[in-house]
Amino acid sequence: MKGLGWTLGIALILLSASASWAQTDVISEINVQGNRRIPAETVKARIFTHPGDIYDPAALERDFNSLWNTGYFEDIRFSREQTPKGWRLIIQVKEKPTIREINYVGLSSVSTSDVLDRFKEAKVGLSVESQYDPTKVKKAEVAIKGLLAEHGRQFSTVRTEIRQIPPAAIGVTFVVKEGPKVKVGKIKFEGNKNVKTRVLRYAMKNLRPIGIPHSIFLEAIFAEPTTQRNWTKIRNVSEMNTRIEVISRPT
Repeated sequence: MKGLGWTLGIALILLSASASWAQTDVISEINVQGNRRIPAETVKARIFTHPGDIYDPAALERDFNSLWNTGYFEDIRFSREQTPKGWRLIIQVKEKPTIREINYVGLSSVSTSDVLDRFKEAKVGLSVESQYDPTKVKKAEVAIKGLLAEHGRQFSTVRTEIRQIPPAAIGVTFVVKEGPKVKVGKIKFEGNKNVKTRVLRYAMKNLRPIGIPHSIFLEAIFAEPTTQRNWTKIRNVSEMNTRIEVISRPT
């Protein structure tokens, strides 16, 4: 009986220690820090770990990826603190800044409304009160350059300036240098044996060389979409393979 008592005592001690260990390895609470616009409950809703779960580094890695993929944050850190009830999980986040204003400097060939329409067409996703994303800013630069090229500004440059607006916002300024306007200087046809040059030239209603002497009625800007449309018209007029050489010059 005495030996049985010792055995039961040891078993109870081990059981108590095991229960105590399990309790201290449980996540007792989850705290979110550093958030400004995004509510803590929204952050918690994006993770899979909940109070009462066993602390699991693999599960926390999955939680990190889930938060990062939202695109809301530029920095996320997980840490833990021991408490009498278990682990306190701390999620420290740094939100991406909000775009408070967007400005355009040096833009004259197109309007701001034209730029915004192009942003919409190209699905740039950049707007006031949206979160700052460098990838979207670069996409916006490309969209602006493409729009200017369609208006004869193939040599334009676009760079972005970022200004901090406390406490957690920024201003985005696109600095544009449009450069010279490129105009058609000469149009040359080759291989048109069955159709006269003047017939092909007439088909290019949207593209005329600069007049000699210079005339505002005969000149046209060089733009890739216009050239493609005229090429289609020429193919409708001519059933042969005709090579077109367009010589452009900046003015």
